[in-house]
Amino acid sequence: MMLKWNKYCPLVEQENGLTLLQQLIRDPRPYDIIKQLAQEVLQRCYRHNDDPDYDSSEDVSDEQHPMAMEG
Repeated sequence: MMLKWNKYCPLVEQENGLTLLQQLIRDPRPYDIIKQLAQEVLQRCYRHNDDPDYDSSEDVSDEQHPMAMEG
């Protein structure tokens, strides 16, 4: 399953998510992996804003993501 960034990013923006993610990254309390995931979302959404039609086939599938559960 691929995350559809063209649907996800506008939702994140509408819910003030970009600001919240930036605050999370600056906060010293969260684990580094959480900050890395937040940074990934920010980068994808910024890229989406630069080019709303970018090819989401470059995205990593859930199974390939480093945080995917091994079964």
